[in-house]
Amino acid sequence: MSTITTREAIALADAIQALDGRSRVVRRNNEDHVTVEPYRFGGDLLLALAINRQRCRLIAEAHVHARNALVTRLAGGASIIPADHPAAADFHAEMSRMLGERHEIDLRRVPVAALRLDENPIPPAVLEALLPMLEI
Repeated sequence: MSTITTREAIALADAIQALDGRSRVVRRNNEDHVTVEPYRFGGDLLLALAINRQRCRLIAEAHVHARNALVTRLAGGASIIPADHPAAADFHAEMSRMLGERHEIDLRRVPVAALRLDENPIPPAVLEALLPMLEI
């Protein structure tokens, strides 16, 4: 079991989504086309990524519901809180607290070698978000 914050769970789910591949511009018929080149991962890693993403998405989805309820409550039924709204400071303070909430989560640990970083140019920001599940 790992302990991660809501903020880390959201970032981890997004980072795993980013591992679908990287964008490439390909020239066809004198026109540029953007394609996605998948990263090269083994099947065990792909399964671990899918499991971890699903578990993190549950936390992220619960956060979205809690955030929406907070907005509705503070804004008196409205769906947004403008920056000049009297409750804006309370909203930001509560959001900070909510994003810092800690969760026990059963993340599949992934050895860094499984990412094959020499052949998969994964951006450092994505690697940073993956840290909670990596065996370094």
